[in-house]
Amino acid sequence: EFDCILMDLHMPVVDGESAARHIKSTTNRNSTVPIISVSAYGTSEASTTLFAASLSKPVSKADLLAVMRQLGFKTSSHQDGGGPASAARVVAVR
Repeated sequence: EFDCILMDLHMPVVDGESAARHIKSTTNRNSTVPIISVSAYGTSEASTTLFAASLSKPVSKADLLAVMRQLGFKTSSHQDGGGPASAARVVAVR
């Protein structure tokens, strides 16, 4: 089970709205998980009812954290201390 799903709206085989509808229509553990749409082209009318929130590409860490907080997650960011090439991690807990 996932805590949250980031769904790209424009994928090569199945678009994000179709994939989200499929996830929501099943009886598996992820059918109630919040889905956040991600797109460089804006959102459609269906997106407002299908997705818990939306993000525009390129996704910034600040925007992701803001949306996660909006959805009720407690968030913090950590630097792994591995030097300039190391990546920051985003931690979200609901």
